[in-house]
Amino acid sequence: GEKDWQQLQVVRAMAASHRDRWPELEVTAGETIRTSDGLALSSRNAYLDDAQRHRALALSAALGQAGEGEEVMRAMLVAASFNVDYAVIRDAETLLEPVAGRSRRALVAATLDGTRLIDNAAV
Repeated sequence: GEKDWQQLQVVRAMAASHRDRWPELEVTAGETIRTSDGLALSSRNAYLDDAQRHRALALSAALGQAGEGEEVMRAMLVAASFNVDYAVIRDAETLLEPVAGRSRRALVAATLDGTRLIDNAAV
């Protein structure tokens, strides 16, 4: 699903490169399901206590500020005491550096008190 955007793009690329083998194959992505406060649903959320869960909202908040740039996203995560693996904006399809005129995706992965969380959003 869209929750793990990078994995979804790998599966899409694999399916596209084997159209001769599986011409009928369609990859249908499931939309990321979020709580009312914006946190993406994940089985890893079960490892978070109430205070950590509140701090975890910095993930969706950082993604909401992706238009301001990668440094802003990273700073928001650090301010919430995340250990940031990455907070980047990439080409939505290739996951490479963004190219003008193509869709972009903000991608974050960060660890909060031992729990690694990921999220993403269109930019």
